[in-house]
Amino acid sequence: MPLNLNELTPYLSVIVLKIDDNTFNINKLFELLANNNRYIQTSTHSSGAIIYFKNYTETKKVSWSSSNLNDTINHLMIIFKLDDYLAFYHSDNSKKNTLYKLMFRGPIGHDFKKLKLIRKEVLNAAFINNVKIKNLWLNNIDKSSDLKADSKVLSGKNLEEALDPLGDSNYSFSALKVEIGDESIGINTSDSKVWTKKYSDSDEYFDSLEILLSSIKDCDINNNLNFEPISILANSHTNITKINSLIDIQLANIEEFESQSDEYNLLVGINHLWDNWSFVYSCSGNTLVVEIYNDSNNTNKIALLGLNLINDSEIVYVKSIVSTELDDVYNLKQVFENKDIIKFWFNDNYSLINGFIFKQKFRDVLFKNFEWHTFQNTDVSKEKPSNLSLVGQQDSLFCWVKKYWKGISNGFVDINQQFVPGWLMCDDGANEKADFIHITNEAVPTISFIHAKGANTNSTDRNISTTAYEVVVSQSIKNLRYIDKNLLSETIELSPSVNVNNLVWHNGNTKTRTDLKNYINTLSNYKKRVVILQPHLIKDKFENTNHTAINKNRVNQLNTLFVSAQITIQSLGAEFLVIADDI
Repeated sequence: MPLNLNELTPYLSVIVLKIDDNTFNINKLFELLANNNRYIQTSTHSSGAIIYFKNYTETKKVSWSSSNLNDTINHLMIIFKLDDYLAFYHSDNSKKNTLYKLMFRGPIGHDFKKLKLIRKEVLNAAFINNVKIKNLWLNNIDKSSDLKADSKVLSGKNLEEALDPLGDSNYSFSALKVEIGDESIGINTSDSKVWTKKYSDSDEYFDSLEILLSSIKDCDINNNLNFEPISILANSHTNITKINSLIDIQLANIEEFESQSDEYNLLVGINHLWDNWSFVYSCSGNTLVVEIYNDSNNTNKIALLGLNLINDSEIVYVKSIVSTELDDVYNLKQVFENKDIIKFWFNDNYSLINGFIFKQKFRDVLFKNFEWHTFQNTDVSKEKPSNLSLVGQQDSLFCWVKKYWKGISNGFVDINQQFVPGWLMCDDGANEKADFIHITNEAVPTISFIHAKGANTNSTDRNISTTAYEVVVSQSIKNLRYIDKNLLSETIELSPSVNVNNLVWHNGNTKTRTDLKNYINTLSNYKKRVVILQPHLIKDKFENTNHTAINKNRVNQLNTLFVSAQITIQSLGAEFLVIADDI
């Protein structure tokens, strides 16, 4: 029975493709993926795109019984064609896997070989530029170990800001969801998939497909690809010229796959054998040779494989020649050619994972959360006044906090203010929680834990120094436990020294620690911030692009120190800020 196009509202999840040869015949897709090429219906979208669609039924044995019970399943296949760009939808996920296999491993001259995945650079430029990332599916490009997760799934408001620049640098993203306007769009760049949601209106559904393909077409034709998303994560390419000696292979975790998938079945068939095998690697020209033994002495060879890497610009895949007397030789070949279930590592820290090549290396990180200030009427080398009772009356950093601190991002320091707005407490001493604790006068107040340290010298010629920050950063980490409001409240009355017992103010007026405790106990919604006040670092010197080798190394060390502290502090939901000198 013919379908009414206006009634079609499937979940929008499509493989996006480009026709690479104008002799491509769309009927071939339906012939192999929708039983036959009969009864294909067509329509024309308002944009001029052509819509091909067909529904059919199949009978399938139920999975929950050993009897001959069958289900009759209705399936739908749609091809949305805008010029040379296609959006492929099929209600049967297994047909999508069939499409991939025929595209990459089908016989030469087959019509599916005339299709190409959309390059990941095009998908990145079309959908991931200047957007908030809401979900990330990450894969570890390191070898599997007990110390690091093989994969991670993250969700949040803006994940690019939440990633760990050190710990996540050896993860790549296989897929993500971004927020564009009022919609969330998912993109899997390695499989050239895009998904959004189920639309209740067919016009909206096909309009969305037109917008999607138009965006891809525009970026592809105009080559508008000067964009690399999520620079923290590992970058990939498809250049196989630097790949040489194979040094290790690993199987993916079976738990990552659905129990009915081809990948799951392949892993079930080989996992019980794999751990008992040993592998010897060598090369023969451009062929990577793998010898498989089933004994620890490598005397009983059970298989010999020759592997060749094929680069078709969108993805790297493996072609294998297998020589073995094993009964499951066909499965062994499929395992080594399936990019989703096997990972390869090569010399010089190269790896081949999910069809892309990665180079593992430490990448220097950049800390950005500085506040630069001119410390007027302040000797930056003086941490404290001559007596804490004189805080705010001399030219030390403690006095700078007492006189000029505001604690809010706009107008961070007001040189003309009469008092520090909000609550301010000095807690300096051997068992301090911070040198100062400040709480802003805002609807959602910010509690700042301020750790102050004097510069090594007040000379304007002072050099960049990592050691100037090591102690004060360590102090900030050591006292992180107090950013818990309840623990702070419990200990607020325990002053580390009698010298600071009465150094509490609210809007410039002297108060007690009990007053501050009572206020803290009323807070139900607040933000947290850890502040390092150490003006030894001078902005112009830190940002100088003509660093000497020594200073460049110090800058990299400082960035690493600050970023590692930021990661720890942000993991507890607090902001991390470093205040330094803008002479």
